[in-house]
Amino acid sequence: MMNFGPPLWYIVLFVVVFLALAALIIFGLAAAITFITGWDIGFWRTALLYLLIVLYVNWTRR
Repeated sequence: MMNFGPPLWYIVLFVVVFLALAALIIFGLAAAITFITGWDIGFWRTALLYLLIVLYVNWTRR
């Protein structure tokens, strides 16, 4: 039997780790920017999340 591509659990693990890191980076950046500028954290979180989605779509459509 020939197995093409990585196993499913490997893909799921990668996606979970990627999302966890992305969330950590987004919340970390949002908190840091809010602390420095004193602006609303919700605005930065939304902006960074939107940016991440745009980048992800650009990578996957390639």
